[in-house]
Amino acid sequence: MKILVVEDSEERNSLFREWLKGHDFMIALDAPTGIRYLQAYEYDVIFLDHDLGDRSNVDSEDINTGYQVAKLIPNSINKNAQVIIHSMNPIGSGNMLKVLNGKAVHRPFGPWIKSAVK
Repeated sequence: MKILVVEDSEERNSLFREWLKGHDFMIALDAPTGIRYLQAYEYDVIFLDHDLGDRSNVDSEDINTGYQVAKLIPNSINKNAQVIIHSMNPIGSGNMLKVLNGKAVHRPFGPWIKSAVK
């Protein structure tokens, strides 16, 4: 599986690295990098955090949020990827779900991720 992870927490990324062993995955620490990866490569699964840059409860219109990545997915080469929003920010997650128009699920971060990519 080819997987994109948009996540800035090194603690969470360490867990992603462990859980996603055996898969071809890339980690974007910020929205601009996530957008570049989204436009350059096709993925089977995309994991999105909302709040990036070591911040919490960030407004979705901020340029460094998962929302900025999410809003490009429907018109990208990744429009058919499975999108999993793992953000703990309920408002930001809701905004991403809306822009993805039913083509994503919200599952706050947890160990279930390992089983999601088997």
